[in-house]
Amino acid sequence: MGSYLSRARVVEEIYRQSSEAMSSPGDMDQQSVQRTRNADSQAPVQPRKRSRIGTKECIVCIDETFKTRFPKLQHADADQHTSDVCFKCWEVHLNGQVATKGFDNIRCLQCTHSLDAEEVRKLAKGSTFVDSMYLDKATSSFLTTEEDFFSCTSAACSSVAPFHEEKTCEEHQNASRVAVDHAELNRKSAALVKKISKPCPKCGISVQKAGGCDHMTCMKCRHEFSWPCSAAYRGTIGIWARGNTAHRDDCKYRPIRLPNAPAVVRRG
Repeated sequence: MGSYLSRARVVEEIYRQSSEAMSSPGDMDQQSVQRTRNADSQAPVQPRKRSRIGTKECIVCIDETFKTRFPKLQHADADQHTSDVCFKCWEVHLNGQVATKGFDNIRCLQCTHSLDAEEVRKLAKGSTFVDSMYLDKATSSFLTTEEDFFSCTSAACSSVAPFHEEKTCEEHQNASRVAVDHAELNRKSAALVKKISKPCPKCGISVQKAGGCDHMTCMKCRHEFSWPCSAAYRGTIGIWARGNTAHRDDCKYRPIRLPNAPAVVRRG
């Protein structure tokens, strides 16, 4: 227990210092230089030990441990910094963040990136405490958007839930957690659809390209268009009439972008 509390204090201090550095980097640099000078004047310089093969040092607890005990990638934008905090210190950090902040305001220990549910669970490394508390906060946030939302009338209870006739609290909580998971899944699905599909230039329906050439035909309105630039095939200014000059200037099928190719119709 003493080791855990000590690690928690170190994590809290590291996070506090990084937050101060982000708000006033000049002051933080001067403080760091002064601390370094004080340390140099009080203690003799010791040669730094070489790390063992396959190990690295955690910047929080200063323990040298196996590289497998560090996350390979903390989050989506983690390529901006290296992974220098071990899983144990991440768990301590997340325990404090989840307990004191909103579920959507949990930040990386090494930068200002806000962690999503999947990233929190990955970094918590199976911590049931972090996972349970994070899910409870996400559920509470979701429930507050409901029109029939009611808070528990007990002064000793912090639970919130809509009125649920013919359901026990446990049944309602399970259903609410499923709803939160579905909302997250729908958000990711919408992002994926946006990435792999385009609206038909004529009717606006979402069209997905599963393979083949770039000559697309909308299944709803039968409009024919080029996948890279959405140029139409039919009409007086279409690709059939004007050839590849009908493609937009930035399209790969524009004549000037085709190596040694004349301005003729190029299917696909």
